[in-house]
Amino acid sequence: LSVAYLFLCKRHADKALTPVNTDTTDLPGHRSVLKRLLSVALPITVSAGVISLSKCLDLALILRRMQDCGRSYAEANALWGCWSTLAVPLFNVLPALTTPVAMSAVPTLSEALNRLRTGAGTKPDADLSPAACAERDAARRDVSRTSTTAIGLTLLLSVPAGLGLYVSAGDVLTMLFPAQPAAVAAAAPWL
Repeated sequence: LSVAYLFLCKRHADKALTPVNTDTTDLPGHRSVLKRLLSVALPITVSAGVISLSKCLDLALILRRMQDCGRSYAEANALWGCWSTLAVPLFNVLPALTTPVAMSAVPTLSEALNRLRTGAGTKPDADLSPAACAERDAARRDVSRTSTTAIGLTLLLSVPAGLGLYVSAGDVLTMLFPAQPAAVAAAAPWL
């Protein structure tokens, strides 16, 4: 819907305004822009759909498996509610803490990888000047240092938090949801 809106706005703007410079030889065509937009938007859309589909499958499979284990539908539904409203949001705190670390590494990694791809990274050592060899080695060091730092920070945040959540899940849930002791007792073993 958004793409259609932007397309209509573009079409309306083209009719309403006269361009200052009519030389468009260096501008990409509509097809290449649309192809590039779809190459970015399609994976994002598919991943969002996969997440929604996995939630629906979880609901159906977990409820059915709990009923197969002898629980009534009402009891299985209550346990699912405890899982999805107490345990899952608390479990998702760890990725929320580590995602910014990974996202902050992306610009540095892409810049260093771009230097390797466009510069001396693809040529054999015999074809390189000493300056190009030094640039290639610096780019490789940047990639290694940035990825090592990002992984180290992620582990520094996630391992203690994960172990703390594993050891004291009931206490953490009780602290966050003091008015729901029965739900906390049901959700704590799932963490």
